[in-house]
Amino acid sequence: MAARIGVAWQRAAILAGCGALALLAIGSGLDRSTTQSPARAARVPGIFAVRALAARTQQSLQTGNYVAANLLAERFVRKDPVTPESTALLGAARFAAGDLDGADRAFRVAGNLGWRTGSTQYYWLWEALKTQDFGVAAQRLDALFRQDLALAADAAMLAPFEQDVRGRDALVGRLAHGPAWLSDYFGNVYNLDTAIALRRAAVLRDLAARGMRLGCAGVGPLTRKLVAAGRILDAHGLWRMHCPAASQGLVADASFNGLASGKLDGPFAWTVLGSGDVSIDVGPATPGSGSHLVLASSAGFGRRVLMQLVVAQPGRYALTWRARDEQGRGSSRIAASFGCRADSREWVQADLDSAGRSTAIVDARSDCGGSWLGFTLQPGNGRITLDRIALQRVN
Repeated sequence: MAARIGVAWQRAAILAGCGALALLAIGSGLDRSTTQSPARAARVPGIFAVRALAARTQQSLQTGNYVAANLLAERFVRKDPVTPESTALLGAARFAAGDLDGADRAFRVAGNLGWRTGSTQYYWLWEALKTQDFGVAAQRLDALFRQDLALAADAAMLAPFEQDVRGRDALVGRLAHGPAWLSDYFGNVYNLDTAIALRRAAVLRDLAARGMRLGCAGVGPLTRKLVAAGRILDAHGLWRMHCPAASQGLVADASFNGLASGKLDGPFAWTVLGSGDVSIDVGPATPGSGSHLVLASSAGFGRRVLMQLVVAQPGRYALTWRARDEQGRGSSRIAASFGCRADSREWVQADLDSAGRSTAIVDARSDCGGSWLGFTLQPGNGRITLDRIALQRVN
């Protein structure tokens, strides 16, 4: 009988232990789930609440209840004192409540425990900027951006660096290492105002001066932004620094080799204007001529197929190109325009020779900043080959 009672008690103890473990697992699971679902934090039993305290502290900070945030953060620190996030949240709560000395003490502890917590990095970033220690501030900025690449598009965070020569130098020093946020920094520029875009261009000019070039496609978004803002010369100077290979001659990529490789981007490279009734293919390179375009159209009217922004000193120039039909004869189906606007209809008058080479005299105007060169395929049958585009100054 006693033996049976002992066995029963043992079984009950084991079952109770399993139940307790299950309860612990459930409570711990609920606590961890608050990382993805902060709304569950208030439902986590206090004995299990660790991550839940972090979630509730953050909620209190977001709603402006700084008294509650301080109390919750203190509980979080007592529950998990060696986690950098607990003291970082305490620092944030104290800072929000105006307790700057208490915030500093908390963030010093958080910094000693580890630098991966975002609020800790934020705090010491701005502390470094207060003392104009741009080197340390740039390290903190780099750490924040590596944790969240989207932050690299935050103009407010970057402004203290881009507005100061010393800050810009420190920022370039971080960019020169090729961090993961580099493409976000120079690519997410479309919503920037003109002043910020110009500061961003200054950073990228300094980067090129250190020998790190982003390439034609890399600098394309910022040059487009600057051109749209009317800062054509600034955009062109930046593009030439980061895309030197395609910047030889007034017409970039005149042989279409860059267009064939897909490595060019920006208003100073060719923009192909596709449409459903026009086909545009890049033909293979030939000795001495580079690649060529093969064009065909089923439209009953002229279709613009190609354009590029050209920056040239004011004056008179000879614009030449070669267009041939499928039999190799010269063709007049390619018409050119040259004007101050991207949608310019300033057609040029060209002379066509027997080899299919067209020549037109055009004027680069001083009030343009840059001239848009465009080519239009006129209606007709068969395919047309276009190549040997050049622009040369004439007396």
